[in-house]
Amino acid sequence: MKRDTNVTISIGVDLSELQREPDSRLAMLWHLAQANPAPHDDKQAGEISAKVGYEIIRRWLKATPPEMYRHQERSYYWGHLSRFASHRDGDWRPDPEKLARFEQAHAPSGGES
Repeated sequence: MKRDTNVTISIGVDLSELQREPDSRLAMLWHLAQANPAPHDDKQAGEISAKVGYEIIRRWLKATPPEMYRHQERSYYWGHLSRFASHRDGDWRPDPEKLARFEQAHAPSGGES
């Protein structure tokens, strides 16, 4: 008995309900959207890929905590304070070595008038 080895598998999905799909199925849909044999510039193929991709990104962002406190209002002032002073014995004190390094780095070159 000879079996037909050429098969077509159709998988349906409601693109408006992607948020209800389990992660494993969403991953499968992503792979299917990328493997779609439609032409590269096919409008529907692009829309399917985009919608599935956006749902994956939405879930990833939801599960990824944001970076907190990287930029602070005080960072500008703290940077300047620490550029010219050192914290010693619980207090900030001018640091002549830091000031000298800064002045040397920012000294005008000999050719300027």
